[in-house]
Amino acid sequence: MKKKRIGIIAGCAVFALLLSLSLGFLTRLVTPASNRFLWYTYASGILGEEEDSLDYVVVGSSNATAGFAPMAIYGEYGCAGYVCGETLETTPKTYLRLKEIFKKQSPKYVIFETDAFYDTQPVSNAEAAESYLETWLEYVWKYPKYHNQWKMVDPKDPFPDKDHTWTHVYRGETMNFDLGGFGETRDYMAYSTDLAPMRATCRAYFKKCVRLCRENGAEPVVLSLPCAKYWTYPRHEYVKSLAQSVGAEYIDLNCYLDAMDFDGSLYYRDDGVHLNSPGAKTATLFFASLMNEKYPGAFGASSLTDTGYEHWNGDYQKYIAEFTP
Repeated sequence: MKKKRIGIIAGCAVFALLLSLSLGFLTRLVTPASNRFLWYTYASGILGEEEDSLDYVVVGSSNATAGFAPMAIYGEYGCAGYVCGETLETTPKTYLRLKEIFKKQSPKYVIFETDAFYDTQPVSNAEAAESYLETWLEYVWKYPKYHNQWKMVDPKDPFPDKDHTWTHVYRGETMNFDLGGFGETRDYMAYSTDLAPMRATCRAYFKKCVRLCRENGAEPVVLSLPCAKYWTYPRHEYVKSLAQSVGAEYIDLNCYLDAMDFDGSLYYRDDGVHLNSPGAKTATLFFASLMNEKYPGAFGASSLTDTGYEHWNGDYQKYIAEFTP
């Protein structure tokens, strides 16, 4: 009986080893060689930036990629950053993404855009758990994410050298000049004594993100970009208390609409969810000015030489040209 048990254990161990090797082979086979296709299209461009060249990183959902303009900050202050988000981003995914970012970058600030703190679609706890499991599988074992890439494998060179040099010209911002026809209103930020808690798992992973930032010398900052459709005063109050609990600065631009002369009829690309590029430029530069008030010099000129940013200067001219009729 004892020998039989040992045989079963040994057989299981061999099977596990062979399975692990097989999965590793498949993952290596289908994982894209270019960083252009590793993450959400523009977010993966951060892997192509020069080592320790970014002063700040923005993480979040599509609200962040639509509403934060790193090139506007670069043009105004000479400060280099990247917005690294994805549609329907979750805080577990943000945590894993930050672990990858910190391998190559040492930003002074990590800015968390808060739309990713809340699920805009109602899901059950079981569905949320499944989503988090899928997130881990995508990073630990990449085959499920890239399984369709086998069609792109070149039989003559199935394992090409990695090429992680691609970077996005607008540093993660999705440029858009549409007008969504959203009417001007401030009513969505009406005062309330209610609170709108986050999902427990989202809250826990945000705190893990904060610890990860501080372990890597980065200061966490929490930012809410204008979002008339989904943002509310109860969300504002809850996020403010959460930020205070971890000692992070919280800036809610929904509370500064008059101060930054924000016109919802001109600055949304849709029905009050995502900013267009003029709205992103306005909101981003106002946020940068607030950061420089709270942290003098926070968004000052980068420590890199002008030579190190020659390609940024060219990309900034392309960014400016986008606004030319």
